[in-house]
Amino acid sequence: MTLREAFASALQFLRARQGLSQHDIAPSVAQSYVSRLEAGKRSVSLEMSAELADAIGLHPLSFLAVVYAAKDGRPAHEILKLAEQQLTEALLLQAVIAQGSERTPQRRKAEAAQTARAVLEQKNDGKTQAETARSLQISTSTVGRYWHSDS
Repeated sequence: MTLREAFASALQFLRARQGLSQHDIAPSVAQSYVSRLEAGKRSVSLEMSAELADAIGLHPLSFLAVVYAAKDGRPAHEILKLAEQQLTEALLLQAVIAQGSERTPQRRKAEAAQTARAVLEQKNDGKTQAETARSLQISTSTVGRYWHSDS
């Protein structure tokens, strides 16, 4: 079963179990959209998934546990137990992520900034562009780009 099919099955199952209509669970979207979700013809955003879970009376994680249980053909408690085990092993079970926490720069941007600093350091030490390129094992065009960005 695909994830989309599992989502469709779980949504339909949970909605019917609560005795709710398609219109009841998502008043901010068209009933036809919910119908297409339940038919597995549409994908869903995280925001919409959370809204649907709330309308059904579940936490979004509980809702997704039911979805993944349907996908894997396992009970939801096994999915949740696996999640707890993985989070514990990764030392994340007790972690709290602060809102607006500082984002880490993308790896390439960080590497580029490090290269720029190294080029400018060599320039300040009186090295030529060719010497800097050989020393840092980068192309002379890369050295030239950072060399002239200081001015």
